[in-house]
Amino acid sequence: MNILYRVILVVSVLSSTQSIARESMIYGGSYDADIKNIKSANIVNLNIDVWAGYARNFDIKLANIDVPEVYDEAPDCHLKLMEDSLKFTKSFIRNAKELKVHKIAMEDSMKIYGSAEIHNEKTTLSKELLKKGFARSTNIPKETPWCQDEE
Repeated sequence: MNILYRVILVVSVLSSTQSIARESMIYGGSYDADIKNIKSANIVNLNIDVWAGYARNFDIKLANIDVPEVYDEAPDCHLKLMEDSLKFTKSFIRNAKELKVHKIAMEDSMKIYGSAEIHNEKTTLSKELLKKGFARSTNIPKETPWCQDEE
């Protein structure tokens, strides 16, 4: 009986650990970001030391904003805005003296996808994309046109 009890205990601990790892998670701190790739104006692949000696790769999507995306028969004005927003993101990251990522939220900690804010020494990338008109709030319906030629 004693051996059976131990086996059951070990199995239940292991299954509950996997269950917890698959639930939503927040890395609540502020982390130095090592940018690996800029996938779009609002999605950046980066490497972060989330604990001392433990680095993880993340695809971070900027929280609460949308940017223009490719779709079939997108008008030139939409494609230009998409291109300009990507250039702005690259410039923001390239010119930052210090890049930090704050509060990484993940629906599944076993994946690499999360959302967060990317900060330089003065502001956030999201705020600057919004200010320049390269992004908009996620509260605006996706089907809302980005430019005049889309209407």
